[in-house]
Amino acid sequence: MRKRFTLLAAALVAVATLSPAAPANAAAPQAQRTITWAPCEEEPSAECGTLTVPIDWSKPDGPTVDIAVARRKATDPDARIGSLVINPGGPGGSGVEAVYGAPGSYTEDLQRRFDIVGFDPRGVGRSHPVICSASVYNQMPHTVMKSQADFEAWDAFTKRLHQDCRERTGPLYDHVDSVDVARDMDALRAALGEEKLTYYGISYGTLIGQMYAELFPDRVRALGLDSNMDHSLDVVGFMTTEALAVEDAFDQFVGWCDQEPSCVLHGQDVRAIWKSLREKAKRGELVYPSTGTKMTELQLIYNAALGNEGPDWWTLSQTINWLNGGPEPDWVPPLPGRGGPWRATWPSCRPRSCARTTTSGCATTPNTPPSWRSPASWRPTRGTTRTRWTTCRSA
Repeated sequence: MRKRFTLLAAALVAVATLSPAAPANAAAPQAQRTITWAPCEEEPSAECGTLTVPIDWSKPDGPTVDIAVARRKATDPDARIGSLVINPGGPGGSGVEAVYGAPGSYTEDLQRRFDIVGFDPRGVGRSHPVICSASVYNQMPHTVMKSQADFEAWDAFTKRLHQDCRERTGPLYDHVDSVDVARDMDALRAALGEEKLTYYGISYGTLIGQMYAELFPDRVRALGLDSNMDHSLDVVGFMTTEALAVEDAFDQFVGWCDQEPSCVLHGQDVRAIWKSLREKAKRGELVYPSTGTKMTELQLIYNAALGNEGPDWWTLSQTINWLNGGPEPDWVPPLPGRGGPWRATWPSCRPRSCARTTTSGCATTPNTPPSWRSPASWRPTRGTTRTRWTTCRSA
């Protein structure tokens, strides 16, 4: 991950050298939208504000929503190039929290030359979050559909859930798509006084960047699209490529264990162990040791998928060994799936380094994207409660 950000910094700075940022007064027509900055209540070393935008961009004079924004100013004003807008993905990741954790995530050179600016997209975190009833959400059918009846049950459930969320969220519910978020980001660009956008997005954040480039091709200065999602694919194409990527990541994990003595499964047949765990889960015999809860095959696979994002192979190897009867890991990941109305995730920071905010410890719950941090850095992770993150720092 450190290498990833280093390459990003080099690319952005190189582009900046070739094409200097335009003066602040060259903003696009939406420059009348402004942000009043003040120290963030949760992280006073950063600045926070709100940007007011239309709920429906086709009705610019209609009802509005406030978009939460945060920034860390360039550490060297004389070397400053402009603003770098970031989005951590998800969907559901908080750009505000990403700015809070920016010092541990971006190179010093990037921080020296850019204001790091993030926002909670509409419907997320501090920007009028989408609200749904836990009682309705928890009626979710079994995830794997095996029959027409299963499909019809899911169809009925999604309709109930959509109706419930729409009623509780209000008019914004029908305007939380990537097009509207891209238009919000253009308003943010203008409010920052930038003629063109410099942007870095991860995973789902790449879709926002792609959409922005399609809508405003002449307003792009530089885009860094990390862990890219191809929005031109249909659902089958997307799921197929995602499955192939997860399988490839697991193959790399197995190769790492074969070569790396620090892998607790080193010298063992990792594939055979994994196959045995999946078979136990299918039979309903796999128990999650920390809770005594029976673990489904899907939960087992999901846990492995999250461990391969980053990746955090060291913890993944300990967890697989633990499920296979070995000792408890240094950090116990939460059981994936619905332990309540929300999903738990795999953070990649050690629990002792987590500054507890809206959740207990580093892990957490709803709408949480997996964390993309490397095990070597133990930097900010995505812990969420209704898309509010915790911020973890080096201990």
